Amino acid sequence: MSTAHAYPHEDTGVETRKLGMWVFLSTEILFFGTLITTFMIFKGKDFPGIKLTDVYDIPFTSISSFVLLMSSLTMVLAHNALESDDQEKTRVWLLATAMLGAVFLAGPPLLSERSELTLRRVEKASPLS
Repeated sequence: MSTAHAYPHEDTGVETRKLGMWVFLSTEILFFGTLITTFMIFKGKDFPGIKLTDVYDIPFTSISSFVLLMSSLTMVLAHNALESDDQEKTRVWLLATAMLGAVFLAGPPLLSERSELTLRRVEKASPLS
């Protein structure tokens, strides 16, 4: 057996790729945990001129996140179907992935007019303007 493509183990005894993935996941948990905690702390509180509901669009963000997660799931299912040599299921799951991707990409342009209005309201209320 050739070890030409084997990844080296560090002094920790953990494969470098695995350690990198755990570090990445840890930073993502900290980042999104901070965002969610900040939102929960300031939820329901208003500041002079700016309301959090003017800045954050939680329902849209929730739907976009759900669509993105479901497209990841359908891609994994397509990969599993491909490994099982089931071309029909592979096509179905790839089509579902493409459709969910299109929905995800179509979302922001549909809200661009609302976003521009929100941005104008925030700029007017900002003490820096």
